[in-house]
Amino acid sequence: MRIALLVYDGMTALDAVGPYDSLSRLPEADIVTVSPDGGPVTCGGGIVIQAAASLDNVDRADVLIVPGGMPSALRGLLGDAAVMEWLRRIDQTSRYTCSVCTGALLLASAGVLRNRAAATHWRAHDALAALGATPVADRVHVDGKYLTSGGVSAGIDMGLVLCGLLVGRELGEAIELSMHYAPQPPFGTGNPATALTPARRQLIEERLRN
Repeated sequence: MRIALLVYDGMTALDAVGPYDSLSRLPEADIVTVSPDGGPVTCGGGIVIQAAASLDNVDRADVLIVPGGMPSALRGLLGDAAVMEWLRRIDQTSRYTCSVCTGALLLASAGVLRNRAAATHWRAHDALAALGATPVADRVHVDGKYLTSGGVSAGIDMGLVLCGLLVGRELGEAIELSMHYAPQPPFGTGNPATALTPARRQLIEERLRN
């Protein structure tokens, strides 16, 4: 089972590594990291990931995963005709097409999420709607063969949901246990709907912008 994981300069490392970890535990999983030119990429936080292939080297995959990234990185890819064409080409024959966080913007820009409901980072809902998809607040949303997740850490959940779809609930549960995945966030402000107060949420947003 070939899994193509797009990587690019400025992407959020956990968006890629989160689902990678769970999917790498699947039997017979062949995960190929794909960058536009096949070279190494530097994530938004400075971590360097060496790609295994370029867009030209991968013409099909059973699963496509597109992580999100920094706004400047996304703007560059949204205008990259080669990347958009590659996403459309892989999606044509994929069993599942998936995104993490703002990776949904790339899929939507390529046209594969048009008129579909999709999850993304809560700050990107308006941008996703402008690209023809319908944003939802789900942590993981499944619409046919399309799996999309909310921001960053939700990619771990998406990876586990995908494991269950690919190999069944029993093995999916075993993978979740092997990862010791039982999150207990210390502050409880990870979802804007449950953030402490409107004032506190505004403060958090201001700090994120600075």
